[in-house]
Amino acid sequence: MDVKKTVLIDASNVAHATERGVARLENIVHQAPSGTDADYFILSFAREMDARVLTNDRYRDRAEEFQNERDRIIRFMIVDGAVVFEQRGKRRH
Repeated sequence: MDVKKTVLIDASNVAHATERGVARLENIVHQAPSGTDADYFILSFAREMDARVLTNDRYRDRAEEFQNERDRIIRFMIVDGAVVFEQRGKRRH
């Protein structure tokens, strides 16, 4: 079975590491509408699309409202110019 998973990128959080990559994805990269709370937009979209979120943001101001979506977060590091992903079963408290 070929299953596609969607990952939303919190671009304000990772933009410095992905500028060239994002430039090549012009037709599939979408921004939160102007004037929209980007954290709310990303977490709502993740809920709606059953998607993961690539970010190092902890979304503390949205913790209560989006408890389950916080478990969808994929954290990352840049090591020697490469993106290294961290995926945990559950978040640390």
